[in-house]
Amino acid sequence: MPTPSDGVIAAYGGASNTGGNAPVLTPAFVSGTAAQLADTSRDYNVYLACTTSGTATSIAIGPTSAVANTILPSSAVTAGVVYKIMLPAGWFYKWTGTTTAFATQTAIGC
Repeated sequence: MPTPSDGVIAAYGGASNTGGNAPVLTPAFVSGTAAQLADTSRDYNVYLACTTSGTATSIAIGPTSAVANTILPSSAVTAGVVYKIMLPAGWFYKWTGTTTAFATQTAIGC
């Protein structure tokens, strides 16, 4: 019977202590426009780093461009804050804000 001292499981066909391959995308979501990621075949964690503070900022996701699921209701946001949203495969993402900027946008596959 294996014991904790027997070693490390080699996941993803790699050698001991290696991680799996996770794709990284750099989307360019634009305020007020619902869009999908370039890869619609897997779930992603989407990170938006606020680079310019703003007001009336909201984030919503959904299976259609109507994005019916509000994640962040209309709020003031502060530069330096990072928002992380789990985006299911094929879903749309939409953020809207007044004077808000999210210059750093990254999506990491799950």
